[in-house]
Amino acid sequence: MSIMLRAEYLTKKFGELVAVNNVTLSIEDTGILSIIGPNGAGKTTFFNLITGYYKPTSGKIYFLDNEITNIPSYEIVRKGLARSFQIASYFPDFTVFENIQLGVLNYAGYGFKYLINANSIKNVNDKAEEIVELLEIKKEENLKAKYLSHGDKKLLDIAMSLTLEPKTLLLDEPTSGLSGEVRNRVIEFIKKLSEKLKVVVIEHDMDVVFSISDRIVVLAEGAILADGTREEIKNNEKVRNAYLREEEIK
Repeated sequence: MSIMLRAEYLTKKFGELVAVNNVTLSIEDTGILSIIGPNGAGKTTFFNLITGYYKPTSGKIYFLDNEITNIPSYEIVRKGLARSFQIASYFPDFTVFENIQLGVLNYAGYGFKYLINANSIKNVNDKAEEIVELLEIKKEENLKAKYLSHGDKKLLDIAMSLTLEPKTLLLDEPTSGLSGEVRNRVIEFIKKLSEKLKVVVIEHDMDVVFSISDRIVVLAEGAILADGTREEIKNNEKVRNAYLREEEIK
């Protein structure tokens, strides 16, 4: 096991507000890491920092032992660090396959000008089919994205992230708004995905967190409150008092 991603003394201020406060964190190259904490704890800001959407006030970020502090987000993506967002991003009038195909085309350097002839580009279609099969959405591939269920839109958003060929994928609340069978489908896919690459998840649903996580980091007021295994976090008194309710940790 080696370190895939690390932050050193990372801080982000918005005026007088300290959103991320002196965070030092090393992330291994295997398993699922969940980042949890109350609203306003700095979770999404931390994601935005390590993916280049925000510049840190201070501190450094390393990916695969190369410093990526302050480099543009598109360069970070090219290095193998990608993310999804809380709100799914896709082209609603394109089919599922066309959305994925477009993502593969763009990452491969074709841009948009070859979209009309995309079906003739074998390597693009092979990669798009590979992603469709991985997500088990073959039956929906010819359906326009706007007609997908909320859960399938979440899966499509993850699919779009996979077109970037990440080594590490950050998922921001992937089960938000989901319940029952659809939520379980997304959970099982995240587990399956973690066998192929490193997955880091921001999640509020403690049932999800404790079912998928190999490691859990708890943020509170922008700083790390606790870091450990599922059992260690469940039994951490500081975490219980600051964040977890009794019914969430049974």
